[in-house]
Amino acid sequence: SLGSKSFRSSGINAEYGEPNSNSTHNNTMNNSRYLQDGPPEGGYQKVNYKKMISPNKGPSGRVLLGICVGMSVVGYFEVMRMRAKRVKDAQEKRIARMNLVPYLQAESDRRYVIELKRQKEYEAKVMAGVKDFDPNEKYYESRWVPNMQPLLSYLY
Repeated sequence: SLGSKSFRSSGINAEYGEPNSNSTHNNTMNNSRYLQDGPPEGGYQKVNYKKMISPNKGPSGRVLLGICVGMSVVGYFEVMRMRAKRVKDAQEKRIARMNLVPYLQAESDRRYVIELKRQKEYEAKVMAGVKDFDPNEKYYESRWVPNMQPLLSYLY
């Protein structure tokens, strides 16, 4: 280890590791030497890491478990609340559609009557030369029931 006296004699400022301005030596790369940093005499102060890294920092395991359980309970209640809202909304939509069924059925029946009238007019025109043909005569005795399947599929 070189002391600061040897640096002074060589023209180096020992405090900053730079060449002295009042040095008589030539300040070239070959002559300049710098002081390497090192620990102060007597060493560094001891770091009290036990005080900074205490095992009692932060919440205990029971508190963390309680927080997790509490958040889970709140989350489950929120899921149940949202599910109930979805069920209520779906029921409201279903009721609204059920209230529309008579109007939709009336539209369907109206289209059927118009088509039936057009079909009978066409039959009367085509069968005009046939003797004893009546377009309003029934060919069968059963009762006609409108198709409900498209309306039922609309409901659900």
